[in-house]
Amino acid sequence: MLAFPLSVRANLILNNSTHDSPWLTFGLGGATHRLAASVNVSFSITFHLLSAHLIYMTDYSIGIPAPQSASSPQHDDKDVEYAILYGVHKQGDFGLASISAGISVNQAMHNPPFSTYKRENVVSVGMPIEVQLAFGAGHPLRYGFTYFANFNNHYSYNGGSFSILCSL
Repeated sequence: MLAFPLSVRANLILNNSTHDSPWLTFGLGGATHRLAASVNVSFSITFHLLSAHLIYMTDYSIGIPAPQSASSPQHDDKDVEYAILYGVHKQGDFGLASISAGISVNQAMHNPPFSTYKRENVVSVGMPIEVQLAFGAGHPLRYGFTYFANFNNHYSYNGGSFSILCSL
């Protein structure tokens, strides 16, 4: 008896034409001299958009690395962003466009430049921004581009990625 109002509400949402199906986005690109990989899940009702993403960034180098001494192993710089965002989106015949902002927790693991001190491991709160453009409306798989930026007090960055969107 208690579940009846919830099931009616769920059926109304699912049968509502203003409700788009959620989608999962996988991205690969670069951010401020780093390789970036991302996973994003988005849910929309009318033009509102709620999403959560994880972005992992690491240094990349081309060539043969110099030998390191045993006393000071060198690790690549890494950044990880966990974010929850709210925004707006528009889906049309050609594709999908969205813009959103929110709050994030960022973990930065950096080696101080020109220093033999230990590796920095800093956690900070930031403000992420994300813009998505996807092509191929009406298909379960779409492709597109994602621009992202994060403003925080330790290491702000921006970047972009080629993205594949999968409707759930």
